[in-house]
Amino acid sequence: MSVIPHRSAEGGLFSHYDAALEIGRPARKTTAGTPEKQLDTPLPPRECGPQWAIAAAALAAGTVRLVGGAVDAYNHRVDELNTQWRSAKAESFGVPAVSCPVDAGAEEIQAAAVVHADRLLDAKLELLSRLERSHGEVRRELDEAIATATARLAEGPTVRTMQDLLAAGVLPQSLLRAVSADEETLSAG
Repeated sequence: MSVIPHRSAEGGLFSHYDAALEIGRPARKTTAGTPEKQLDTPLPPRECGPQWAIAAAALAAGTVRLVGGAVDAYNHRVDELNTQWRSAKAESFGVPAVSCPVDAGAEEIQAAAVVHADRLLDAKLELLSRLERSHGEVRRELDEAIATATARLAEGPTVRTMQDLLAAGVLPQSLLRAVSADEETLSAG
């Protein structure tokens, strides 16, 4: 059982994906579906020529690769945190076993057991606090990567967003040259 789950039951991590996926999705006209996922009004029409379509596909693919890398890094770090917990648990959190003299009475043994339990609890809480701080940092990094991806998808395929993906190493230079149309917005060619 993991101390720190990769995903929460409430959706947590996946709620960011829902927001990112909804951006740019036109309203659907269906009798079945999920109204909460539909846009109230259709998006304004664009002239979607081949250059824009290629750029939009590249933007989506590059963004998914970056978010996937962020999720992999998060999962790897959570695995490390869980390993630290399991290792500490296997070693009794660094707390030596209860020791009493051979001729100790019941009260002395009971007192030693209480002291041991207190030390063990303190060690567990201290480690858990450190692990939770580390998890919080890793989770913030993941949330930032998802927020950046969401903003990039909302902005659409611009020269800037494509250059960001190029700089991140998820797009080849030749693709940017092939789809660049003007200084700010990639348009139909």
